[in-house]
Amino acid sequence: MKSNLALIFLLFFSFSTYAQKHTDNFAGKWKSADGHIITVTKIKNGFIGTSGSKKTVVLSNVKFENGKWIGYVSNPIKKEAGPCELFLEPNRIKIIAYKGLLFKTIYWTKVH
Repeated sequence: MKSNLALIFLLFFSFSTYAQKHTDNFAGKWKSADGHIITVTKIKNGFIGTSGSKKTVVLSNVKFENGKWIGYVSNPIKKEAGPCELFLEPNRIKIIAYKGLLFKTIYWTKVH
């Protein structure tokens, strides 16, 4: 019984640690797993992310809605795109990209 209670507490604590807030600030430079630098910029009520010298949009329509950060992420090299959910973690962004019933977790690391 004690181990179940401890597990429930641990799960609750881990979810609340990375709870999304409307004040989250994704602006800055981030490095993708494949080494690309993405510049995320604050716009009106959300954010946009661009990559490369041609400023290719890879993250768009990011907004806080129904208690979470949602948007649209794309990979221009693989010509894939889809809706996503974003979580701001210490020194990285966790992006869960959805494609139909499937999803993929992507991490971008803060560039200092």
